Amino acid sequence: MTGIITVTPNKGVVYVRVSKGGLGGMRKEIKTKVEETEGEKKSKRFYKGKELIPREAVKDITAVDSQIDSFINHPPFLPGLAPGERCVPESRIKYVHKRLNELFDKRQDAIDKFMDSYPSIIEIARVELGPEHFDATDFPPPEKKRAQFYAEYSFRKFSEVPDGLPPEILVQEKEKVAKELAEQAKVWRMFVRQRLFQIVKHMADRLTPDEDGKKKRYDQAAMIANFKQLIEEGPFMDVTGDSEFQKQYAALKEMASKVTSDTLEDEEMRVAVGKEFSKMEESLAAASFIEGPDRLIELG
Repeated sequence: MTGIITVTPNKGVVYVRVSKGGLGGMRKEIKTKVEETEGEKKSKRFYKGKELIPREAVKDITAVDSQIDSFINHPPFLPGLAPGERCVPESRIKYVHKRLNELFDKRQDAIDKFMDSYPSIIEIARVELGPEHFDATDFPPPEKKRAQFYAEYSFRKFSEVPDGLPPEILVQEKEKVAKELAEQAKVWRMFVRQRLFQIVKHMADRLTPDEDGKKKRYDQAAMIANFKQLIEEGPFMDVTGDSEFQKQYAALKEMASKVTSDTLEDEEMRVAVGKEFSKMEESLAAASFIEGPDRLIELG
């Protein structure tokens, strides 16, 4: 089960929980008896896997499921969240709602296509497995098979205080929740600031010539990909309404047109871009943009 969590400074926390079912067993282990003829006859048994449902038949479903998983588990992976949970700002909830509906509709089309071919899949398995190994119970009736592909999502409140508490306890619990969320918001704010700073620092270091004035060795494609990923993530990263992060992200976004393979292949342009990143790094450090111990972020 996966979910997306969104933090808003004054309205608490909301998350959308997504759950979906898969195919279940697609292979069958068949016990086969083989007789050896050399010397004294001996019997052996071994297990051989046989596809009940060809991968080709479900490739469209698995492709959409991968898209859903990628959307739900997309970075940044903020500390304190369980696997499959993702923070987004309140302003992106409508986008999340729209995108999930699009993916779920696409998934339903793929399921309909699979179910149209389901009877023929059963008949092919009947022939290939033969009467000895074919078992009709391996193939649920169409309505049950379709039910295996369930998918749903719902928006809910996070860290909600239970109803029915005595007034004096209710006040205390609300204060606890508010404090916990405030502390978590601080952690998330610092995490995304550090992520932005580490990217800037990484770009400045790679694009600055070495002591001999020569180009440093680095994976240019990976560096550009990491930078573009940050630009794409930006609207989802500011989950706490951090105006300083928004300001620095806007400045970084303006440099996107300069971070291309063509630009960085030109020595003069590469050095100039490196100086801009170095200047931004110095500015962020001087402004105490990040505080506390740095978290190690692998950039490649």
